[in-house]
Amino acid sequence: MHHQYQPTNLPSGIPFRKDRVRLILLSKRKEGITNEEFSEYWANSHARLFSSVPIVRQNLLKYEQAHTSEQTIPLINSIGFSTAKWDGIAVFEATSYDKILAIFDSEEYKNIVIPDELKFADRDANLMLPLDLLEVINHN
Repeated sequence: MHHQYQPTNLPSGIPFRKDRVRLILLSKRKEGITNEEFSEYWANSHARLFSSVPIVRQNLLKYEQAHTSEQTIPLINSIGFSTAKWDGIAVFEATSYDKILAIFDSEEYKNIVIPDELKFADRDANLMLPLDLLEVINHN
């Protein structure tokens, strides 16, 4: 079903990382729940459940959540930028897209994780963005 993809260099020769990729999920909260309720459930209950699934632990190098800072939105708007209409992002990092996609295609995900997502997220509004990584600054 999946096919291997390996990041390549840009035409200018600048190399993308070949040891890992990231998939970003832009997440929208379910109608009728507050941003605080969404964040609390996602950070606690859902994160524990998702992380407990064996294929997740096996395939991911990193799983991170970034929650919208609602109090910062007016500051961003005040300097002339628009803000996204999502409530957070999930970052899935692995050695290949195949490893990430295998999670979302697994029976465990479909039977355990999706029913939980429906409690707090609007799955129809969520978007995924696959990312090849280009390191520009690294202070580590």
